[in-house]
Amino acid sequence: MVTLLDRHGNVLGYFATPENGTFAFSGLPAGRYIVREVNPVGFPGSSTPNEVVLDITCETVDVFFGDYVQVLGIGCPCPNWVLFNSDRDGNWEIYGADPYTPSTLANTVEINLTNSPGNDREYSISSVETEAGVEPRIAFQSDRDADCEIYILNPLTGEQMNATHRHSADDKNPTWNQTCPSHLIAFESNRDGNWEIYLLDTVTGFQRNLTRSGGSDLAPQWSPDDKFIAFQSDRDGNWEIYVVNVATGALTRLTNHGAADVDPTWSFDGRYLLFRSFRDGNWEIYRLTMDTSGNAASGSGLVNLTNNPADDRNYVWQPDISVQDIAFQSNRSGNWDIYIMALDGSNLRQITTDAADDQYPTWDCLDAVDLFFQSNRDGNWEIYKYQSVYDTVVRWTYHAANDRYPAWRPDEIRWSDEIDQFTISWLDWSGAYTRRP
Repeated sequence: MVTLLDRHGNVLGYFATPENGTFAFSGLPAGRYIVREVNPVGFPGSSTPNEVVLDITCETVDVFFGDYVQVLGIGCPCPNWVLFNSDRDGNWEIYGADPYTPSTLANTVEINLTNSPGNDREYSISSVETEAGVEPRIAFQSDRDADCEIYILNPLTGEQMNATHRHSADDKNPTWNQTCPSHLIAFESNRDGNWEIYLLDTVTGFQRNLTRSGGSDLAPQWSPDDKFIAFQSDRDGNWEIYVVNVATGALTRLTNHGAADVDPTWSFDGRYLLFRSFRDGNWEIYRLTMDTSGNAASGSGLVNLTNNPADDRNYVWQPDISVQDIAFQSNRSGNWDIYIMALDGSNLRQITTDAADDQYPTWDCLDAVDLFFQSNRDGNWEIYKYQSVYDTVVRWTYHAANDRYPAWRPDEIRWSDEIDQFTISWLDWSGAYTRRP
């Protein structure tokens, strides 16, 4: 049985599963739709709905079932795994979980992707151009060689490469550039005696210092067009938000306050920049309106989106450009819970209410309305999923150790009602994927 729903989860119609596994929906208005199939062909015995999100402006859409399938507007394919950190092997490793099927006590659908004696953390997901085509890659930091280095993992083969081995200093917090396929990684390094933002070209291996200051420069975040990197720096005595032009190195200071401003992140259309600030005596989420030159737009000012005496942090933009909701964690209820708010801070919704702590939300890569997060509600840190259609929380990992910091979507994934083409990617759990035109 197949169900067609609108973007809000309202049922538009039901269809029987055809033998050839192909559906054609004609006359659909432009917008985003959810196609849900239970017991999908190619995944026998599963009772978990297989969801396909359509983002279209054309009149006829063909949907193929036969394995997990996704329809993407712009950007790289969704990864085969929800990534998370776990210390279940005695050290921190990067694991992958099936994004569609939660684990149970009797059935664990998780895989150790890094499997090293060191601690592997701070990962970033993208796709790169190879001789075999566009393939997924995971950049992460590891201390397996005594100091922290940036490694690149091919999750299809398990091959791992030390990309910054020429330096004995610490290299941390890698993040891929936004264009897909990607080839640049911004990261933090103290190889010059203080923390600076460096750029790594994964094709040539060339590395260069982008920031060059006497202070600490941390938390690099690419703009959607790859022209700028936002970061935090204490070069002027306290933490402020800066933007560097990747091509020229020109620097722009965006904030100027006696309190700390940290953790910048761009919206998917590049129009806004979020950061958190302690200027009100607690951590609040602020928004800046940006122009095309990487500066704060004239007259835009700052907007305090949360404006609450509690602490608000770990915010993530919804990939749907037409909505741009913001998920974040707050302790305003007495413990850490997950909230969602609109772009202007309105329409605040508390989506978790457990007495334990719920932290680090990340949007579902495929439908951009569900959320993965970590929680200690069952006595240790596990990964959970909030399913918006059912307004319920499902436990996703089961282990006596700690599973933390979930991440699914590549930073490039952006949904838009303005596109006129879409790509269908078939995800093969044996470790490969093929693309259909």
